[in-house]
Amino acid sequence: MAKIFISYRRQDSPGYAGRLYDGLHQEFGPDNLFIDVDTLQPGDDFVDAITGKLSECDVVLAVIGRRWLTVEDEQHRRRLDDELDFVRLEIQTALERKIRVIPVLVEGARMPKREELPAALQGLLRRQAIELSDTRWAYDVSRLVQNLHSRSTAAQVGGVEYGGGGPPPGADARPAAVASSQSAPRSPSAQVDLSSATTATGDDSQQRPVLLASSRIPHTPNITLVQRRIAQIDYGKWLQDSLVVSPDNRHLAFIERTGGFLGIGSSYAVIVDGARGKEYDALNKLTFSAVGARLAYGAKGGGKWFVVVDGLEGKQYNGVADDAVFSADGRHLAYSALSDGKWTVVFDGQEGRQYDILAKSALVFSPDSQHLAYGAQRNNRWTVVVDEQEGQPFDGLSADYMAFSPNSRRLAYGARSSTKWAVIVDGHEGQPYDGLLAGAPVFSADSRRLAYGALRGTRWTVVVDQREGQQYDGVLKGGLVFSPDSRRYAYGAFNNHKWTIVVDGQEGPWYDGLADDQLIFSPDSQHLAYGARRDNKWTMVTDGKVGQWYDDLAAGQPAFSPNSQRLAYGARRNEKWTAVVDGQPGQQYDILANTARVFSPDSRHLAYVAKTNSRWMVVFDGTESPLYDGIIKRGKIFFDSADSLRLLGVSGREVFMLTLTIS
Repeated sequence: MAKIFISYRRQDSPGYAGRLYDGLHQEFGPDNLFIDVDTLQPGDDFVDAITGKLSECDVVLAVIGRRWLTVEDEQHRRRLDDELDFVRLEIQTALERKIRVIPVLVEGARMPKREELPAALQGLLRRQAIELSDTRWAYDVSRLVQNLHSRSTAAQVGGVEYGGGGPPPGADARPAAVASSQSAPRSPSAQVDLSSATTATGDDSQQRPVLLASSRIPHTPNITLVQRRIAQIDYGKWLQDSLVVSPDNRHLAFIERTGGFLGIGSSYAVIVDGARGKEYDALNKLTFSAVGARLAYGAKGGGKWFVVVDGLEGKQYNGVADDAVFSADGRHLAYSALSDGKWTVVFDGQEGRQYDILAKSALVFSPDSQHLAYGAQRNNRWTVVVDEQEGQPFDGLSADYMAFSPNSRRLAYGARSSTKWAVIVDGHEGQPYDGLLAGAPVFSADSRRLAYGALRGTRWTVVVDQREGQQYDGVLKGGLVFSPDSRRYAYGAFNNHKWTIVVDGQEGPWYDGLADDQLIFSPDSQHLAYGARRDNKWTMVTDGKVGQWYDDLAAGQPAFSPNSQRLAYGARRNEKWTAVVDGQPGQQYDILANTARVFSPDSRHLAYVAKTNSRWMVVFDGTESPLYDGIIKRGKIFFDSADSLRLLGVSGREVFMLTLTIS
């Protein structure tokens, strides 16, 4: 569940901010929404208060009204030019920390121009804005809710997310605890109810999942193209954020709305590979299985909710959550359902025990698909249920903090007794701490080792094999990894606003910043790569060696080849992006697509998607093959063989499976 900070100016848009808060309150709960730093006491440092609160959040909604730019103080100076202005501090801190920022335009306001903003806020102009119109408020807010649930990071190229309340490189902020409180209660109203939604109007180009490129694929020497049409999208009816692609990249599904006005009286249907399903009053999140391309989603009809699996409707309930999850082998399905005020987990159609609350987004299958675990509350006490057997009771469970080992024999999760948190491993409670680093504990590939971040007082440490490491001001969220052979481990940490990568307990060079989610071992465990920043330049550090310096690094992990001998990543110099392969930058482009750079199974070939001069193309070993209008954002590049890859392309309203073979 995303934690959301609503930034607004009281002299500009307090009514709209309050209305937005009310619209998000039921969906996300009060524990996940922050609208004012209202706990300040005399003598408190408001800069620390703002940065501390932001450290707990995943998204900042910057509410911009007509006076947002021009509000002045008592000396008739523009508030936005004051470095200690609350609104400026909130947005500037979020941009520096690479927290996702969404400009929310209200009252017919426009996005500011570059020359109207202080330099520290100009990064706001690169964030896609959303408009909340008075005439279609319910629809616009529902669209924002879907966007927040997706938590897409496509617009945050090179983004860094800091766990443990750690400030970003160069920020002057104290760490804040990140231990999650117990999960918020669910209710039917908290489900994704599309019955109040409408579709945006305007020309098709504003609704497409891609940007326009050449209308046809010309013959390209050395590359052979085979295409297969799999779907057609009606951009006036579809709900863009509902689109999902199966993990094998062969199937496509999305929700389409028909009828109604401003969402009233509308009906909804799921389109799977171009085939239209039954219409319902409302639908929630679509979920594909990892194997077998099975599809599940919640639907509402006749006032009742049920889950549709492979086109078959399940038992009816007062509500179903959007947490449906398939087992790894695709054979089993579990989801949460509400009946007579009690929640239960439905496993392959069979209801489990009843509870007052179920921990949201915490249905976890073991890798072998034989076990299911989830968090539940009864009489204000929380427990983890494994295969319908309850564990010991606690005062709280840490949200999204549960993991099976790769061999499926071990389970670890975070729990709270009174004010202290501990990691429970194999039923045994570990050392008590004041907080736990966000994200599940990490098992090694052989399942024997376990690592997690913990807070004692105001200092953070990484616990590996039950042994505490060096204490730091903060630990990088998402930056704790074991090598594939399980022998080595690495994580990011900072002291005094400087960052380092700790490998097997040994600190490396110190930098001004580290790139989140870019710490990776090679498949053979012999090499380690990560992104780092010094001053305002970024580099990829490999085995301790600094590469070329760039203005930014692309989001997502660098890619090692299967034989571990090659490395590829995206980087920006000036306003152009390039794929850096084996240390050498390639052709420059306007955009590198959010799809990863992918090596072939034999490590000989590299493919990625890029755009320049309004033309999207697949770059296959440096050879450019123009696409239709572009690619499906949620699709991937798959190598079916050493010399053949496939991906999903779009031409107008039609979606094609494209297979390219190099010779």
